[in-house]
Amino acid sequence: MVRMNKDAAAIIRSIDPTAKILSPSGHVWTLDTWFTAYIAAGSAPTFDIVNFHMRGNGDLNVTPEAFLGTYTNIKSSVAANGLSSRPVWDSEHGIKASENFSDPDQLAGYVARELVLRASVGLPRQYLYSWDDNPPIGLQGTLGGTAYDTVAAWLIGHTINACVATGTVYSCNADNGQVVWDTAQSCSNGSCTTSNYTYPSAYKWLTDLTGAKTALTGATVPIGYKPVFLTAQ
Repeated sequence: MVRMNKDAAAIIRSIDPTAKILSPSGHVWTLDTWFTAYIAAGSAPTFDIVNFHMRGNGDLNVTPEAFLGTYTNIKSSVAANGLSSRPVWDSEHGIKASENFSDPDQLAGYVARELVLRASVGLPRQYLYSWDDNPPIGLQGTLGGTAYDTVAAWLIGHTINACVATGTVYSCNADNGQVVWDTAQSCSNGSCTTSNYTYPSAYKWLTDLTGAKTALTGATVPIGYKPVFLTAQ
C-alpha cells in the first residue's frame, strides 16, 4: 500500500503540485492493526489529509453520540503518529442497512445529530454514505434528506462550539443559536416523546428539522430525539 501511494503521489504531484491527497480510509477499529503500521512503513509523505471512516464500531453506530469517543481515539492516534498538523476528514458515516433502523423520524434525528456532532468538534469535511442509496441508507426524498438540508443551513457559514451533555440533553452553541436534543427520547410510528428544556432567555424562535419556525413562549420548550434549533431572530 505504501509503495502504491508513493507512486500515486509522485504522479499526481507531477501533474498538479497543489493537489491535496488523502490517506487511504482507516477505521477506528484498525488504528493499531493497520493505521499505525501504515505510518511506520513510511506513508506519511504520500498524503496531506488524514482520512477516516468514522462510523461507530458494531452496535455503537446506531448511537450518534458514540462518534465522540471514536473521534477522540482517532485524534489520539493521529497525534501519536506525528500528524497533528494535518486536517482530519470523515469520509464515510451514516446508518447501515443491517441495523434495522427505519423509522422516518428516528432517521431524521440520527442524520441531524451526526452532522451537528461532527461540526462541533471542528471536522473541516464530512461525507454521508450515501445520499442516493436504497432506504434506510439513502436520504433522497426522505425526512432524513430534509433534515440534512435543514441542518446544513444552520451550520454553513457559521461557527459551532463543542456540544455539552447535561444528563441525556445535548446542547451545542453556535454563533447564530443553539442546537439541542434529548437522547433519552425516542420516535416510533409517527410519534416522538419529549422532555421539557429550560432554554436561555435570549432565544425567541424554534426551528425543527423540516425548517418550520415557531415562536417560543414560556420558560421551557419540548425537546426530543430530533434536534431543534433555538435562535434569537
